[in-house]
Amino acid sequence: MLGVERLHTLTLTSMANLASALWGQRQWKEAEEMERRVRETRQRVLGHERPDTLMAMGNLAFTLKSQSRNKEAIPLMETCSCS
Repeated sequence: MLGVERLHTLTLTSMANLASALWGQRQWKEAEEMERRVRETRQRVLGHERPDTLMAMGNLAFTLKSQSRNKEAIPLMETCSCS
């Protein structure tokens, strides 16, 4: 049987995968909402500098950039590259 922590990790991975699928379908708003939830949860549970958290932050930045929202995307990208 899987522990609660492992189930939580699998849920976040599934959410990130769903966000990626939404992004691929150009459903930017839905992808962004899911990516924000994943990033916020990973920051809270894992911490700010963990690889999974940074990847979630990078995914959100990429989605924002895809929508030409560079003012929001660039600070996230800088945070990812500096950590």
